[in-house]
Amino acid sequence: MVLREWYEESEVLNFDAKNMVYDVTTLFNRGEYAGQTGNGLQIRGRGHMRRAAKGKQKSRFYRLLERIGLHEAIYTPMHMFRE
Repeated sequence: MVLREWYEESEVLNFDAKNMVYDVTTLFNRGEYAGQTGNGLQIRGRGHMRRAAKGKQKSRFYRLLERIGLHEAIYTPMHMFRE
Protein backbone atom coordinates (compact mmCIF):
# COMPACT_ATOMS: atom_id res chain seq x y z
CA MET A 1 0.00 0.00 0.00
CA VAL A 2 2.78 2.43 0.86
CA LEU A 3 4.58 1.65 -2.39
CA ARG A 4 1.42 2.38 -4.41
CA GLU A 5 0.85 5.68 -2.64
CA TRP A 6 4.51 6.64 -3.12
CA TYR A 7 3.87 6.89 -6.86
CA GLU A 8 0.58 8.78 -6.47
CA GLU A 9 0.55 12.56 -6.29
CA SER A 10 1.78 13.73 -2.90
CA GLU A 11 -0.02 16.36 -0.89
CA VAL A 12 1.61 19.69 -1.57
CA LEU A 13 4.04 20.20 1.32
CA ASN A 14 1.59 19.44 4.07
CA PHE A 15 3.95 19.77 7.03
CA ASP A 16 1.15 18.61 9.33
CA ALA A 17 0.83 15.25 7.55
CA LYS A 18 1.19 12.38 9.99
CA ASN A 19 2.78 9.94 7.53
CA MET A 20 5.85 11.07 5.66
CA VAL A 21 9.33 10.20 4.50
CA TYR A 22 11.84 12.84 5.56
CA ASP A 23 15.51 13.62 5.23
CA VAL A 24 17.78 15.19 7.85
CA THR A 25 20.92 17.03 6.78
CA THR A 26 23.32 19.43 8.42
CA LEU A 27 25.36 22.32 7.11
CA PHE A 28 29.05 21.73 6.42
CA ASN A 29 28.67 17.97 6.63
CA ARG A 30 27.91 15.29 4.07
CA GLY A 31 26.08 13.13 6.58
CA GLU A 32 22.45 12.41 5.83
CA TYR A 33 19.65 10.55 7.60
CA ALA A 34 16.44 9.41 5.93
CA GLY A 35 13.50 8.24 7.97
CA GLN A 36 9.80 7.60 7.94
CA THR A 37 7.29 8.62 10.57
CA GLY A 38 3.65 7.98 11.29
CA ASN A 39 3.45 10.64 14.01
CA GLY A 40 4.29 13.77 12.09
CA LEU A 41 7.59 15.52 11.56
CA GLN A 42 7.39 17.79 14.59
CA ILE A 43 6.94 14.92 17.05
CA ARG A 44 9.62 12.83 15.34
CA GLY A 45 12.09 15.73 15.33
CA ARG A 46 11.56 16.28 19.05
CA GLY A 47 12.21 12.58 19.62
CA HIS A 48 15.50 12.82 17.72
CA MET A 49 16.58 15.84 19.75
CA ARG A 50 15.60 14.23 23.05
CA ARG A 51 17.62 11.09 22.29
CA ALA A 52 20.64 13.08 21.13
CA ALA A 53 20.53 15.31 24.22
CA LYS A 54 20.67 12.26 26.52
CA GLY A 55 23.94 11.26 24.89
CA LYS A 56 23.32 7.53 25.24
CA GLN A 57 22.68 6.73 21.58
CA LYS A 58 25.55 5.11 19.71
CA SER A 59 24.54 5.69 16.07
CA ARG A 60 26.53 8.07 13.89
CA PHE A 61 23.46 10.29 13.42
CA TYR A 62 23.00 10.97 17.13
CA ARG A 63 26.73 11.45 17.73
CA LEU A 64 26.76 14.00 14.90
CA LEU A 65 23.80 15.87 16.41
CA GLU A 66 25.60 15.97 19.75
CA ARG A 67 28.80 17.27 18.20
CA ILE A 68 27.39 19.99 15.93
CA GLY A 69 24.39 21.00 18.04
CA LEU A 70 20.83 19.80 18.12
CA HIS A 71 19.37 22.80 16.34
CA GLU A 72 21.68 22.59 13.34
CA ALA A 73 19.70 19.72 11.79
CA ILE A 74 17.59 20.54 8.73
CA TYR A 75 14.47 18.38 8.41
CA THR A 76 13.14 18.17 4.85
CA PRO A 77 9.87 16.37 4.06
CA MET A 78 10.27 14.30 0.92
CA HIS A 79 6.91 12.59 0.54
CA MET A 80 3.64 12.73 2.45
CA PHE A 81 1.10 9.94 2.20
CA ARG A 82 -2.13 8.71 3.74
CA GLU A 83 -2.30 5.60 5.91
